[in-house]
Amino acid sequence: MKLDVPIKNLNFSFSIINKLEKLQINTLDDLWKCKRIYLKENGFTDVEIHQLQIQLQLHSLDFNKKIYKV
Repeated sequence: MKLDVPIKNLNFSFSIINKLEKLQINTLDDLWKCKRIYLKENGFTDVEIHQLQIQLQLHSLDFNKKIYKV
């Protein structure tokens, strides 16, 4: 599993990428280590958080360092 994938390569909207970069979340690994509450506290909407979660799940990951076995 490759965690050093840049956020810009994950097909997010421009506004989501900007918000992530402001929080210094630049790679899939950085996003994977986040908690939903942290994102919510920093201005992400429920819809945006859901989009992030789906992208993580496509890589068999979830917030807060959870890994799903395929």
